[in-house]
Order: sequence, then structure tokens, then C-alpha cells
Amino acid sequence: MSTDAVYTPGSWVAIGAESGWLLVDMDPGDASVLSCWSLLRGGAEIDEILDALLQRGLRAVGNFALVRISGERRAVVVRGAAEAVITAGGADQQVRAEGVATWREHPLPEDASAVALRAGGSSGGAEAPLSPGVTLASSVRLAVGAMPLTPRPAAEPPAAQAPNGSGAVTAPAPRPPASAPETEQLPRLSEPDSMARLAAVKPFEPLADDDQVYRPPPPAPAAVAWSPPPQPRSPDSTLSPAAPAEASGQVGNMVQAVRCQHGHLSPPMAVSCRVCGFPLMGQAPVMVPRPTLGVLRLSTGDVVPLDRTVIMGRNPRVDEPSEGERPHVVRLPSPGHDISRSHVEIRLDGWHVLLTDLNSVNGTVVTPPWQEPQRVRPNESVPIEPGTVVSLADEVTFRYEVTG
Repeated sequence: MSTDAVYTPGSWVAIGAESGWLLVDMDPGDASVLSCWSLLRGGAEIDEILDALLQRGLRAVGNFALVRISGERRAVVVRGAAEAVITAGGADQQVRAEGVATWREHPLPEDASAVALRAGGSSGGAEAPLSPGVTLASSVRLAVGAMPLTPRPAAEPPAAQAPNGSGAVTAPAPRPPASAPETEQLPRLSEPDSMARLAAVKPFEPLADDDQVYRPPPPAPAAVAWSPPPQPRSPDSTLSPAAPAEASGQVGNMVQAVRCQHGHLSPPMAVSCRVCGFPLMGQAPVMVPRPTLGVLRLSTGDVVPLDRTVIMGRNPRVDEPSEGERPHVVRLPSPGHDISRSHVEIRLDGWHVLLTDLNSVNGTVVTPPWQEPQRVRPNESVPIEPGTVVSLADEVTFRYEVTG
């Protein structure tokens, strides 16, 4: 797990990219949030960021702390109740703006190793890894060396002087034309930078002849429920995909949502997009068919979309529903029969993903992001969040991931 940047949840808005971070006391729906994030992502200088932040005057934004890590002007800027702590040479130096009508700027020492931005009255709390994006926080702490310096344009190679002082020079080799920039994938907010590889499992058990090969869904609008087409049978199959959902079955799956500028749907109270991390401006939520909430990535190599209920086990059997959707049925390899026939159920409730241990013999262990493993009580439903790793009888694991 990377600790290059961490944050403590709070009520201020933290905005950051590779060039620096801003912690400001303002409404997360303010248009300045988007402006400052765009500038930080573009490597803007301090004055440009301050212009965008204070475009409505000094009284509009009374408290903020800004750190510019890359470029030639590396410094922290604080105003009002915000403060910054610079760690350099093994000692901490506090930067405050008490009694200052505007703001205070302090350059980062050459040997600075870390910087912390804090909201006024922050009492600390549990820290979690932080990635570029926008979130609500009371403090942000990052290693100065964690953010790369803004690259400077490469200088033209000097012309070679001909021998004997003849004055003739050799022209430098022409540069190849620059390729068109690729579309950048916006970073997801506050996701761990890395996860340990899931443990390998033993070979698959053969399935019955009527089982089908599971295939991931093709790209489709969020409002369209995907159902995989029939596939050739394979002895390596572990999943039996659900039958196509009837159009009328979508009525019970309507949720309130807000949409980011890239078209991704998020819960109405979200500050940033759950998929790409793009800031969500103030907007009224709308009722839409619930999108796929992500995927379950199994250590067996299979990937299950969270568009409906999922049943996992050594040999699960699900009765045909009289109404509604048929769940995804996931058969797991368990040569020692440590995994129960029907081990866990993963059910969707609005925007929430709920996991229930189906009274399994050897239990289910849930490890939420940045927390200790927790054993699930039999027949008790617990919510899981993106990044959670679930272990079934210490044989098979899966991870809940949010996808676009």
C-alpha cells in the first residue's frame, strides 16, 4: 500500500493532482472547485490557482492551504484558519497566517521531505491513502518526493563544430513528429495505489454439460442491463450467467443519481464521480435505472458484473425465481470441500452492495480498504465498499472494484 499521500476525512474540500494540493473551506459544488482542479492537473503556477480561487474576492474564501510541489516556485500558501506543516531535516516547521489580512507564502526548503495541509480546528483521525482527485478532508499529508517535477522541454542539441574551424556545422537530426495525445483517463478518487495479487487457486473442477462459459459484458449504456449471449461449453467454466432481464424487471431497480461530465452515474450525495473522480457540481438528482455497480474480480480469473444478485459456492443451486431477475451463479473450485455448496450471497440494495454468509462451514472473511480483516457472522448482511477483499474459507478470494 502506498503512503505517498494520505488524508483524514473532514468537511473541507481537498483538490489535488501531480503538481500540488489545495485544502479549502468551501462548498464542494462551487464552480471554483472544478477550476482549481483543472489548473492543478495542468501544472498551473501558484498565482493562477489563487486567481481562480479568489475570483469573487478575499471575503468569499477565508480559509485555505495550498502546496505547489513541482516547478521552480515550490511553496506553501496559507490563509485564515488553515495551516501547513513542512518536514525538513527531520524537524517540523509550522506555517500559519494568523493576523495576516491576505495570505502567507513560504518556500519549500530544498531538503523538504513531507508537507501536511490542515483545516482549522482539525483534531486528527484515521488516515487513508489518497490519489489525485477531489474529496472531503480535514487534512492532507504527502511526501514531497512522491509528486514528480514538471518536465521541462528538452533543449535542442547544439550544432557540432566542424574540424579545422571551417565554420561548417552539422545540422541536428530532425525530431520525429509528435503523435496525437491520447485521451486521458481521469483518476479515481481515494483508491489504493496498489493491491497485493490475489492468491492462486487449484485447478478448476469440471462442470456439468449444461453449464456455459461466462464472458465479460460488451460496452453498453448504463441504463441498459447486460446479459451475456450463449457461449460454447468449456471444462474451465466456473460461472453460469443469469438469464436476460425482462424490461419490466428494471422498474424495481430505479435509483436517484447525478451524472458527471463524462456520463458516469453516482449517488446523489457524492462529491466526486465514483468512476473517474471528476468533481460533481451542484445538480438535482434524477431517477434512472441503476447502473452496474462494478465487478467482482475473482482469484480464479473470472470477473462477475454487479448488475444483480450473485450466489457463490462449491456447487450452488438457485431455484428459478417466480418474478424478478435470476442471479448470477458462481461455482468455485474447492477440492477439499472447504467452500460450502452455497457459501455467500452478494445482493444489491440501491447503491449499496451487501454480502451475506449463507451459514457456511468454514466462514467468510472481509477486509475493507485500509482496515483489519473481519469475519462475517452467519446469515448476517454486511455492506462492502470498493477495494474490499473477501476470502471464502481461505481458498478463493475476490475483490470488489468500481468500473466505468
